[in-house]
Amino acid sequence: SLYLLRMIMKYLVLALIVLSTNAFAGKEHPVDMAMSKCLKTNSNQTTAGMNNCVYQAMEEWDRELNRVYKLLMAELNEKGRKHLVLAQRQWIKQRDLEFDFLKAMYVRMRFSGSMYSNMHSMDALYVVKDRVLTLNKYLVKHSI
Repeated sequence: SLYLLRMIMKYLVLALIVLSTNAFAGKEHPVDMAMSKCLKTNSNQTTAGMNNCVYQAMEEWDRELNRVYKLLMAELNEKGRKHLVLAQRQWIKQRDLEFDFLKAMYVRMRFSGSMYSNMHSMDALYVVKDRVLTLNKYLVKHSI
């Protein structure tokens, strides 16, 4: 039945979201752990609930981005800070373009069904998460 197919699709999307947050080697990041916990909550077994968990994680990744950026800025000399500021400004432009592209892609492809809103949210989240992980990598390398 159509209802059963929709339920199976929702659980598949949830499983993909949870599994994809664990795809990075090493210890799971606290933001991913919180999102996984949120996604596993019975009340979040809906499209809106899943999206809410992802949006909360996106806000946390954004806070983490600011935290790591500030730590890295504090470690760099004046020339390094200048270059990081310029690089971050360019990344913000690229992020916004990527978000626009994702929105256009999901609209243009005429993806129908509620699972695509979850996929779109996760794609946007990874844009920010990847930047956090990159800046953190620079911070770790610089601190060694």
